[in-house]
Amino acid sequence: VSVFDGLSFLVAVFAAWTALDLFRQVRSRPGAARLVWLATAATVMGGGIWSMHFIAMLGAESGAAVRYDPTLTVVSFLLAVVGSSLAFLIAASRKGRLGLVLAGAIMGASICAMHFVGMAALRTSATLAYAPGAVALSAVVALFASIAALFAVEQDRSRLWRLTAALILGLAVVGMHHVAMAALTVTAIQTAAQVQPPGASPLMLAVGVTAVTLVIRFLALAASMIGQR
Repeated sequence: VSVFDGLSFLVAVFAAWTALDLFRQVRSRPGAARLVWLATAATVMGGGIWSMHFIAMLGAESGAAVRYDPTLTVVSFLLAVVGSSLAFLIAASRKGRLGLVLAGAIMGASICAMHFVGMAALRTSATLAYAPGAVALSAVVALFASIAALFAVEQDRSRLWRLTAALILGLAVVGMHHVAMAALTVTAIQTAAQVQPPGASPLMLAVGVTAVTLVIRFLALAASMIGQR
């Protein structure tokens, strides 16, 4: 376990806590304000999912030079945000277990989509191959943990239940990532070190991840201040 793995877990749990705290405000907000809170919660959750993945990737070693395709990296971010938006919208609009199951399934699917599109953004001279069974297991982890998190946050509005839900959702993101990475086999090419693939450097990615994480922190503080009114 590297420092990046620990940091990615903390970011995932903090983003989940913030997003669920923002989502808690949705039901008490009328009209357009309700949509603004939903969009904010989804941006935080999607940004947290995305940041967690790429923080963990900064600590990964492929044995070759690595770059990231900018377009696919942005698409992976959008997938996480859009998926989180749909999940929170359904969870807020539909009562009962079916709504929570559907919302959790969409959340889990968005986590998976973000991960594999993010991996597709990887530009390296090493070859990548996935074990189908472990890939399927990673999807199961994301789906069931996401559903469990939404059920947890619906049980009670106390801090303990929100913390439980945030931990479950954070584990969903981190667990899915590491199971999916365990499904990956990287084969370095002998000349890999001499090849510089096109795309954004890990340093540029780190700057982007830091910016998204700071935005999440800012929104968390804003939500806390508004919630105390």
